[in-house]
Amino acid sequence: MVLWEQNLKTVLQIQLGLLATGLPLTETQQITMQAIANQCRYEGGYGVLLARQMVPGQTYDDEVLCSARGRSESKTLSSTFTVFPNPASDYIQLNAGNHASAGTIDLINALGQVVRTYTWEGSETRLNIADVPNGAYYLNIRAQGFAPQVQQVVILR
Repeated sequence: MVLWEQNLKTVLQIQLGLLATGLPLTETQQITMQAIANQCRYEGGYGVLLARQMVPGQTYDDEVLCSARGRSESKTLSSTFTVFPNPASDYIQLNAGNHASAGTIDLINALGQVVRTYTWEGSETRLNIADVPNGAYYLNIRAQGFAPQVQQVVILR
């Protein structure tokens, strides 16, 4: 499934769930919607636009969001964290540089469910994903003194 299809499927599943239950977005669903909303709308498709409607108070500069097109190396989360490789098969490497020294990472599937939680210390850590099924996931990275950051990763073998 390509990125725009996965985004649309995820957003629609969350929206249908909200309609069925009448409950507000959970924290995990908010993180998922924000991660989709932060994508380039040309690559992420209609799901990006729908997610942006569900995350009020944000403005998006698509020239900046889309400027990273074609990068096959790591994706930088602000200037703090680097996550690679992406797509990944057996592990994901997190580099925090000299900025953060410890924290936690939630691996979240497309349905907004936390699949695994990792803790990390030091400037580098390797996350074992060898037994995680193929698919699109989100890493919710938390470190003391930093706002949570979300990175989308694809696991593909």
